[in-house]
Order: sequence, then C-alpha cells, then structure tokens
Amino acid sequence: MRDAVCVFLVAFSASSSAQDFTPQPVDSFNQPPASAASTAPGRFDISGQFGYQTSPTIYFGRAVKLTDSGSFGGSIGWLTAKGWKRGHAFRGELFYLFQPSGLSTSPLGTNSPLEYRFGLSIHYIHAAALYELGNDRLRGFFSVGLGTTIMHPHDSGYGDLWLFSASTSLGIKLRLFKKFGLRGQARLLIPFLFTGGSLWCGGAGCAVGVSGGGALLQADFTAGPYIEFG
Repeated sequence: MRDAVCVFLVAFSASSSAQDFTPQPVDSFNQPPASAASTAPGRFDISGQFGYQTSPTIYFGRAVKLTDSGSFGGSIGWLTAKGWKRGHAFRGELFYLFQPSGLSTSPLGTNSPLEYRFGLSIHYIHAAALYELGNDRLRGFFSVGLGTTIMHPHDSGYGDLWLFSASTSLGIKLRLFKKFGLRGQARLLIPFLFTGGSLWCGGAGCAVGVSGGGALLQADFTAGPYIEFG
C-alpha cells in the first residue's frame, strides 16, 4: 500500500512540474522589429563640412571675380514631426559656411586682366529644407535654403556687404556606425543684387559699381563627419 502511495505522489509531482514549464504563446505581430529602433536615423544631427569653394567671373560693366579657395563650416539638422517613414524623410537644417577669399576686378569698360583688390571673408548663414531618400546605411538628399551672405573686406577703407542669398544642394550620407557617418555635397550659392548701385563702399570709395540687378554665383564641394542623436 505504501509503495502505491509513493508512486502516485511522484507521478503527481512530475505532472505539476510539466504544467509549470508549459511554454506560453508569443504575440509576434505586436512586437516591433528588433533592429527598427537601433537603425532608424536619429531625430537630430550635427555635421562638420570641409572642402573647396569656387566662383565664375561675373560682369557688371567690369569683370568681377571672387578668389577660389578652401571653405569650412557646419550644420545642425532635425527631422520633421513625421519622422523617417518608408525610406524617406523631410529634415530642417541650419548651416554656416566660411570662405577666406578675395576680390579681383578689371578696369571699367575694358578687357584688361583682373587685378587683385583686397582679401575678403565670406560668411553664409542659411536655413534649409532637406528631402532624404534611401535606407538606414546610405541616403541621398536634396536641399533648398535661404539666408544671408556677409562679405567682409580685409581693407579698412571699404565696408561690409550684406546680401540676401539662396542655396541648393545634392548630397549623400553614409552611415559607418550606429550614430556616426560621413556626409558629402555639392552646393550652389546665390547672393542676389536686386538693384543697381555700388558694392564695398567706404572711405576709399566703392570697389564695384552695378548698373542693374544680378547675382554673385558660387559653388562649394564639401564633405565631413556627422553625428546623430535623439
């Protein structure tokens, strides 16, 4: 009799243990993909940009040329409220670009060679809208921006020139690590002259006279690192 009771208790104990370890069904439909949160682009990013800036010769009654040289700057960007969805996103951005340049002109109404007048620091401060398209590793983007351009002569006889300007660019972003990557772009910069007048005026007179509206075109080719966060 005692042997029968022992066998019954052992069997009951094994049955209870098996019920305790019964695997529970997992609702995989409502679980987010394991990599979604870790690979989605960050809501904010900061970039450094280094490269080369060039300008064609412009004619305002005389030839005007801004010296080609290296340039550098940076940007702060943020995703819009819709965020990154189905491989594309809209992003706002503030960028600053600096070029140590110079001004060369030819005598009025002549085809004489350009003469270097003075050094010139050129500052671009723009707000831009970017459209990004791609995946979590490689994304292309297109942007348009508006802002101001400040051209500061390295000659106390001439004053600063402030111009309204626009920009547009094409570029790529390559993610190397979770929150770090490289960014490169080609950008067209367009400072506008809406009316005629004189440019870079001061105690030494005016460096350039303009008979009508126009634009001082520049292009920059830059690349550098970016960091995402948020």
